[in-house]
Amino acid sequence: MPATTRRTVLGAASVAVATLAGCLGTETVDPPVAERRESTTTAAASTTATEREPVERDDPATPEPTRPRGAPISVRERFTDGDSYTYLEDRNVVRYVSAYRHANREAVENGSASEREPVYDTMSFERWGEVRCASTAANAVGETTAERLGHEELDASVRVGSRGGVLAVVVARTVTYDRQGNRISATEVPFDDLVAAAPRRVDATVSLAGREYDTTVPVWATYFEQWQQ
Repeated sequence: MPATTRRTVLGAASVAVATLAGCLGTETVDPPVAERRESTTTAAASTTATEREPVERDDPATPEPTRPRGAPISVRERFTDGDSYTYLEDRNVVRYVSAYRHANREAVENGSASEREPVYDTMSFERWGEVRCASTAANAVGETTAERLGHEELDASVRVGSRGGVLAVVVARTVTYDRQGNRISATEVPFDDLVAAAPRRVDATVSLAGREYDTTVPVWATYFEQWQQ
């Protein structure tokens, strides 16, 4: 179904990013964000979506994923070595906490308080830089788009996804329906306004232990429909 294809075009590709984020031990579905919070959280996190046509559609024609027309922006973020991430120069990798495990499992079974210890993993500096640039760009897109629209915060979803195998920032207008197809909530900002205000790209730079990584992160505006089960 054409509408289904449009709604899910970015979804499958973002799964790999979400999986990577889980390995990095973050609290969101996006790639790791050390000390900074995401501008918004995806509405899909709290509602399970199913593919069915609503009784009354919010928009007569579901918009296709579109590159925004807003002026591009630049963003830079420096991370402190040894805080959330540690650069291992001899291997050119970044070490991070991928999970936590019980350090006193037997004691916990006997009623003692749980004690956790970190489990570490590594990734190449280039991959770390790519993911961090995308996440830093997402923060900046949310803040910039809200400012351009004259809002204190942006109620649209801003997340990191993938388009053609390239990490990208996705700004989504989300509409939620109940089981009968009645609209119960929607992003207040019209889709066309998001397209006009959001930056079309972000030139992002991140640094760790004196090393820098920079890249251009594309931005996409999309329309997302979901149904409660």
